[in-house]
Amino acid sequence: MVLFGLILSLPLVALHIYYMLFQTFVLRLELLLNATSLFFIGMQSSTSVAGDDERLQARSGVQPRLKTGRFPPSPPDRPSDLSADPWIRLSSAAAGA
Repeated sequence: MVLFGLILSLPLVALHIYYMLFQTFVLRLELLLNATSLFFIGMQSSTSVAGDDERLQARSGVQPRLKTGRFPPSPPDRPSDLSADPWIRLSSAAAGA
């Protein structure tokens, strides 16, 4: 009876071993794909064309960052524009000025 049970359980054991090997293969394949995609994303971001900053600025209106990582200060067009700025009016009204 025990021998009969062992014979019946052999296909299940073989299937389990096959499934574990397949799962390991899929996991390794997934890790390999993730590593290659991260490599290509890193290569893409490290290589830049000379006109990228100008095109980005023209498209988004954002000034490119300096080497320090901060945005360069943009001077106002006219000094009188500061009093017409709604944010300055709101902040001065909130400060009680």
